[in-house]
Amino acid sequence: MIKLIFPGTDETMRPYLPVVCCLIFSVGAACATPLGYVALAEITAIDGQPAICLPADAKGTFSVGWATLSESYARSPRAWGLALEKGRAPVTMQPGDCLSFGVVPDAYEVEKFDAYKQPLTIEINKVYVFEVSSASLSADVYSVAFLVCKANEGVRYVKYSANSNGGRLIPSCGLSGAGGPIVRWVEQPPGF
Repeated sequence: MIKLIFPGTDETMRPYLPVVCCLIFSVGAACATPLGYVALAEITAIDGQPAICLPADAKGTFSVGWATLSESYARSPRAWGLALEKGRAPVTMQPGDCLSFGVVPDAYEVEKFDAYKQPLTIEINKVYVFEVSSASLSADVYSVAFLVCKANEGVRYVKYSANSNGGRLIPSCGLSGAGGPIVRWVEQPPGF
């Protein structure tokens, strides 16, 4: 049994959760862990901004406690986040519902991450992790990693995918950044 021990309080753990989720997603599309249930979300564009969506086939509603969008593969990643205000009722997402970057629903406040001095801006050819966490006592999470590509109509958000055999499909924007996605297959190393 692997026991994960994290220093600090729940408040200090929020910036590290994308890293934990990326490690978890490297072995499959969804799994239960001691930290809760982690499942892959969908990514789409709403008014040109990235939006995390529950899969259309999700097994029920999901009450959102907090959400984060952060740079991936960055030494000092910038992030944006939302947290449910104390004593307020959470937004309940239905299968297929989306939450867009920059939109602050009623009953939520923008998180203040001390580690991130610069505001998050979405940039072409960068990878981001967007996730929503449960408002219940569980630590259930929907998460999606995606690449931002230039497209003829603006930008396109291309999801990283995992296969059941442990490999990953890693997207690329192509040579010019405007073409169709080039997808690269990466096998999972033995014992990973």
